[in-house]
Amino acid sequence: METNIDKQEINITGVSTQLLEMIETDLNTLSPNNAAPNRKRIAFSISDSEDLEELGMSSLHLQDSIIELTRHLLVQGATIVYGGDLRKNGFLEKFLELSFQYRVKDDAQYSPFINYFSYPIYCTLTLEQEVKFKKNRVRIVKVKPEAIFSLDEKDYQIVSHDTIENTFLWAKNLTKMRIEKNLKSDALILMGGKLGGFIGCYAGIIEEAYEGLKTQKPIYLIGMFGGATRCLIQSITQKTTLITSEHKDYFSEKYKALQHLYQEKDPSNIPSVEAINTFFQNLSWKDLHNGLTEEENIRLFQTNHLMEAIYLVMKGLRNCL
Repeated sequence: METNIDKQEINITGVSTQLLEMIETDLNTLSPNNAAPNRKRIAFSISDSEDLEELGMSSLHLQDSIIELTRHLLVQGATIVYGGDLRKNGFLEKFLELSFQYRVKDDAQYSPFINYFSYPIYCTLTLEQEVKFKKNRVRIVKVKPEAIFSLDEKDYQIVSHDTIENTFLWAKNLTKMRIEKNLKSDALILMGGKLGGFIGCYAGIIEEAYEGLKTQKPIYLIGMFGGATRCLIQSITQKTTLITSEHKDYFSEKYKALQHLYQEKDPSNIPSVEAINTFFQNLSWKDLHNGLTEEENIRLFQTNHLMEAIYLVMKGLRNCL
């Protein structure tokens, strides 16, 4: 016997049926002709989060979500900007695959993806890898070393970060790459991320958020994957301390030595945990400049439903770009 339950689709998402219908209609009617991201550069700052297991997820959930969000942006004509490295099975590999799928076959000059590499990371690029990037229509931007190092191109070489002097070189050039990437992007989306285990002044997702907020770029904080993004959200909304004594990398002897080297060679840019904590605590949701209301930003911070997050990002981009 057929019941009413058989006749209707049950909503078990936790999002209201009315909102789900609005999201589906809105996303399905977008096209490059009426969507703000068309030919805009949308930057991603993403990495695995320490909270994934606690949240009942794995890195595959994060990868799948990034792929889905990226597809929506690409369909609407956006160019994706990333600053990934060459580690195996990293997010950059996923972007390579998507770039090939969404390339414009009759426009050889159009690149759906742009990847920024800092010095000396791009010195590890092989000819085979560069050919693969070109084939998949990913444009590579090799950011030149900071002038402070007085390096000629003929002197470029692979440099490990095994000494404090080399760590300083890596840190300065990672910052330079993130600044250039930010200046050439129209908006920034953050997901997941770690506060520790970094090379440089700060964890990558923190430094990219810092640069984006300083220049008033539209920022979208998707909190469902926890990690550094959730810590940023809590610092901005609840005024919690972003970097604490639990984050031992910032209080290690190596980090202190790096700060001393900055004091000696670049005193105007000494990494400061206190300064970075104060910067984020002094912000409010309005400083995200992302085209969303306070209530919509709270939903983006808190929702566990990917399609709602995508809908909110797209809505914000249309409102502010």
